[in-house]
Amino acid sequence: MSRSIPSLLALVGAVLLVAAPARAEVEEKTGNFEIFPGWYFPENESLVSDPEDGFTYGVRGGYYFTQRFGVQLGLQGADLDYELNAPLSGAADISMFMADVSFIVNVNPDARAVFHVFGGPGYSWTNTELPHIAPNFDDDDNVWTAHVGIGTDIQATERFYIRPDVAIRWFSEDEDDTPGASSDSDSHTDWQFTLGFGWRFGG
Repeated sequence: MSRSIPSLLALVGAVLLVAAPARAEVEEKTGNFEIFPGWYFPENESLVSDPEDGFTYGVRGGYYFTQRFGVQLGLQGADLDYELNAPLSGAADISMFMADVSFIVNVNPDARAVFHVFGGPGYSWTNTELPHIAPNFDDDDNVWTAHVGIGTDIQATERFYIRPDVAIRWFSEDEDDTPGASSDSDSHTDWQFTLGFGWRFGG
């Protein structure tokens, strides 16, 4: 996990200390746009002996139909390093891109710190490079996903907010078209921490 998460949390505190008083509510019929860095924690799969957590990043945009309910679309990437078991023993470089639809429910939309739960379907594009097998060997696993998470929107100004989240993501099993291929991904569950920086508009 290194020092990334404590550093992100310290940045949240610094922004809130210098922020001007904010309008303490989520308004209906408003849009939002977010950028977010974070940290990604992969689960062990059958071929993986030592998955390393790594940096993740992305953007989200959405709309609140009411104070309590909204929808967001997101695009996220992550770069990870795995250590594989036999028969593919060696290091693997993993690059992932994920597209999501999130349905968001706000628990206390009139507060300055608005707690929410979210979840929905998605799709993942994963590329695996195995340089110890061949310099140009790579394998693509494209699968359906689903995610669920909790977090909070903390109003820093009238339009700007900070959003720390924790989420779990499920990946369906990939079945390669190549008979006997050994690099297919298993069904598995990863989780992540992200820190969003968002802007509201409209309303």
